Amino acid sequence: MSSSIKSIAGFEAGELIGAMFDNLIYPGDREGWTSVIGRYQSGNAWPIDIELRLSCKSGEERWRRVSVSPIRDDGGFKGLRGILCDITDKKKAEEALRDNEERYRAVWDISPIGISLTDKDCVYHYVNPAYCKMYGYSREELIGRPFYEVIFPAEDNDRVRKAHNSLFEAGKSVPLGETEFIRKGGERVWVEYTADFVRKDGSPVYLVSMNVDITQRKTTEKALKESEKKYRLLLDNTGDSIVLIDESGTIILLNTAAARILGGKPDDYAGKTIRDFCPEDEANRRLEVIRDVIRNNSSLMKEYAFEFGGEARMYKFYIHPLFDSQTGVRAAQVIAHDISEEKRRSSRDAARMKLLDNLRNANEIDDCLQYVCDAVYEASLFQRCVITLHDDNRRIIHLGQRGLDPRIVKAARTAPPPGDQLSKKLAEGKYIISHSYFVPAEAGIGYAGLGSQIKRQAIWHDSKSAWKDGDKFLVPVIGDQDKYIGWLSVDTPFDGLRPAKDTIVFLEEIVDVSTQHIRTIQGRNRLADERRELEEKNVALNEVMASIEEEKMELKNRIADGLDISIMPILGRLVNKNGTLNRGQLGLLKKSLENLASKHGGISRKISRLTSRESEICDLIKDGATNKTISLRLAISIATVKKHRESIRKKLGLTHKEVNLATYLLNL
Repeated sequence: MSSSIKSIAGFEAGELIGAMFDNLIYPGDREGWTSVIGRYQSGNAWPIDIELRLSCKSGEERWRRVSVSPIRDDGGFKGLRGILCDITDKKKAEEALRDNEERYRAVWDISPIGISLTDKDCVYHYVNPAYCKMYGYSREELIGRPFYEVIFPAEDNDRVRKAHNSLFEAGKSVPLGETEFIRKGGERVWVEYTADFVRKDGSPVYLVSMNVDITQRKTTEKALKESEKKYRLLLDNTGDSIVLIDESGTIILLNTAAARILGGKPDDYAGKTIRDFCPEDEANRRLEVIRDVIRNNSSLMKEYAFEFGGEARMYKFYIHPLFDSQTGVRAAQVIAHDISEEKRRSSRDAARMKLLDNLRNANEIDDCLQYVCDAVYEASLFQRCVITLHDDNRRIIHLGQRGLDPRIVKAARTAPPPGDQLSKKLAEGKYIISHSYFVPAEAGIGYAGLGSQIKRQAIWHDSKSAWKDGDKFLVPVIGDQDKYIGWLSVDTPFDGLRPAKDTIVFLEEIVDVSTQHIRTIQGRNRLADERRELEEKNVALNEVMASIEEEKMELKNRIADGLDISIMPILGRLVNKNGTLNRGQLGLLKKSLENLASKHGGISRKISRLTSRESEICDLIKDGATNKTISLRLAISIATVKKHRESIRKKLGLTHKEVNLATYLLNL
């Protein structure tokens, strides 16, 4: 027995001579030792190497590798020769390594992360259950196969193999990434992956790949993106403006409609505050409303005008509180519905109905014109307007206005008609819209009439369509035979803009409606004038007829007087007492008859046909009296004087002759 036994087992050689070797073997390994020696005694498979645990003198158990060979004498078996080598440290290292491997394998096997171990040729050396479940294969179906044949399409095999080899050549870990692989059966699976190397002597030997199935997350993300896309599409295509604003007034999100009002795109305004678009005082008021909604967790609806880009429009605001439980962000969703057109239509309809009601009760033309101007103002179109009617010389005879200084209105009554320059420009036709006229300030057309007396107000709107000082918008008032009998002129629009098509249509409509009523009033007035004139003519005719009757009676009386005075006495003396004819009296009778005939024939006869009233009028005409003077002196109407003059001319044979009556009478 070698002396080294002491260093191995702690015994002296003398202590072991004659002792059973089996007693040194750890009880748990004795059966294995006996079975091995028994198998080999009858055979020739010597030497035998076996690893055993031996008990040391100190009671410590140590591992030994025992190399056993037979001792023979004359071919017979005499015993065993054993060589012992202490391998305790090696066994402990192996056991620790095995424990580590088991622990790591247990960790890998129970890990929810799919783990694979591949070599440079892409061949699987290890896969854990999570990896197999992720791709739908068993471990046996994967180990020994290159992964590019399993989880990649066939057309990608060369590319994947080259990329994998490049990883080994570079020796760098694979950063976290996402890609899509193929499960067994062809189904796609989204995987989040990372990888690093197992190295030997500093060189990569295996690639350990960590895989996490993120298919559900990607599906959710895709659904979320599609939902967000649909939501965004809905937001961007709605006509309402939608804005998300937090408590500080910062814009979290806004849609295309809201950005369009601000003059840009949604990305231009995210992160900006309401103070970037509103004056400080107005921004504070708006922000306080938003904060009240958020803090009180209650919705609110308000209507008010909001000005963007220099244009004031009316909006209905729906404000709702929002709260994100994950981020803790408190905000408000503001939905702004533009009701400007609705309000405009409503105000115009109300103004139109009020105008119609007023016109039904209007009996004066100036009242009708005033109602037109009131309708323009109440429809929220123009702050000032004036409508006028002209005579044939274009002088103002009727006027209505709204928003003008009383002194201007007084001056307007005697204002000169529009100058020739404006009339000529309007006649060119290039300023006509519908059947109205808009002359921009850029045209440089002056107007020396009423328009020049209206002091213009400052226009705050700065867009290209803004109303400018010097702009003129005129709606003609059209009378019979399409003749222009007046104009509606407006100024200082409420919205600061030059008139749009719907505004022009509204103004033309109310002017046309009022013109129809004005024509009715004018027709009624003409009938009244004609009735009064006819009544005056009837009075004059009655007076003339009465005068004729007087003339007839006077003529009869004169003839009778002439017969009684001149003829009858002569007739009484015409026969002498002896029955003979008194020739002297006969001659006198003849002369008296000639005088009587002469008195009622020729000029004398014409003059004698005049009535006493006509004779009086003739005397006054010869004295140079006018119809008015004759009317006053004789206490008769001018119409009656005219009737007498017509009768005088007729009796004197002057009808349809260009003969002056006064001159004719003076020459008689």
